[in-house]
Amino acid sequence: MADSDYSQKDFIGEQVKHEDVVTITRVRSDRVFYRQFIRDPNQAKTSGHPRWYGDKFDLKDDQTWTEPDEVHHVPFTTKKGPQLTVNISG
Repeated sequence: MADSDYSQKDFIGEQVKHEDVVTITRVRSDRVFYRQFIRDPNQAKTSGHPRWYGDKFDLKDDQTWTEPDEVHHVPFTTKKGPQLTVNISG
């Protein structure tokens, strides 16, 4: 697990080189991601460059979210003592 400073391209890019590593990192709440584009096998191929990105996933807009496959709630105690719950959806 890493803090938001570590969610930069240089850090994440190095992590994907390892086969058995799962990286969980916090990101800014205004980030926008794009899902992987998967072409429908029944759809005819078009001319031009193939599509790179799938649907938009905007952290500020819950209308762009899909239902998670899994949700984990992990208790966490800070150094100063308050109990928090980390919610991980994937």
